[in-house]
Amino acid sequence: MNGSDRSVLSSLADLGVAASGDGRPVALLVAGDIDPGQVSKRLDAHFRMIVTTNLPAAVSVLAEVRLDFVLIDAALTDPAMMELITQVRVRQWLRDLPIICYGSAAPGSAVSRLAGLAAHDVIVEPVSTDELVSRISAALSVGR
Repeated sequence: MNGSDRSVLSSLADLGVAASGDGRPVALLVAGDIDPGQVSKRLDAHFRMIVTTNLPAAVSVLAEVRLDFVLIDAALTDPAMMELITQVRVRQWLRDLPIICYGSAAPGSAVSRLAGLAAHDVIVEPVSTDELVSRISAALSVGR
């Protein structure tokens, strides 16, 4: 576990309290190849981002924080994607949680399989920040 994932785990309680009065939807970004800092910078004005790069930290966030959606990096391996989706779907209170696959990916990749299995949307780069926010917001409105 790297330092940023440890800080995610250590600040979950504070984040849950802060997010509840913030007004922005809360998202879990599970990053692989995408630059999580760049994604957060693009989305921070609209969503409160919790970023992690490993599966155990992501599962901890799922258990501890009331999330509005999950953003999964398209570059994650199939087993990691499927484990994360399983962790979301086995929890009754998370079954309707929007899952959005995001990043750069070739057609026919894991993104296609994820879209068929569980994703509410698949957003492939390049995409403008406005379109990214719009598509996430649309997935959130469908999930409610």
